[in-house]
Formats: sequence, structure tokens, C-alpha cells
Amino acid sequence: MDGITTSVSLAIIVICLISLIVSRGFATFDYMVMLGICAALIGFLFFNWHPSKMFMGDTGSQFIGMFLAYIGIKYLWNGTLFSGSKSNDAADCSGIDRFHYSCC
Repeated sequence: MDGITTSVSLAIIVICLISLIVSRGFATFDYMVMLGICAALIGFLFFNWHPSKMFMGDTGSQFIGMFLAYIGIKYLWNGTLFSGSKSNDAADCSGIDRFHYSCC
């Protein structure tokens, strides 16, 4: 099951990476984190191949699930990646400035 989890997670992360490259968002912190996790999953998949020398466990699968939920909501929810527009509603704080902690 760890190999399936890793393969599917790699596919989702690679799709998000490609979509960020197309939208010219490859200089963001999230892109670098996705790239690092992608490299870690490839390394894990190498050691998890038959005969397995390493197993993911609950903590690894929960981290990957939460990370995929984060990038799914941030980049794939309602097609906000390619729309190019941000909402300026007071209740919508998805565009929080990370340095000043203020709503958009």
C-alpha cells in the first residue's frame, strides 16, 4: 500500500508542479516545498520497492494526506490557479500577505 500511496501522491504533486510552471508560479515557497516532497517520495519509492527495506507508517501517510489536502484546496479548488483573479471580499482571507498578516 505504501507504493500505491507514493505513486498517486507523486502524480498529484507533479500535476500541481506542472500547472505552477505553466502559470509562472515556480518562484514561490510552495513550489519549492512540493519539489522537495516529490524528491523525498521518489527516494522513498526506491527503498520501498520489492523487497521493501522501508515502510511509510501512519505518520508519513497522514503528513502526505494533509499536504495533498493543502495543495488541493490552495491550487485546485474552484480552478483558482489559472483564473488569475483574486477575490477582494473582506471575509475571504485566502490572499493573506505572509509578511504583514492582514486580509486582502
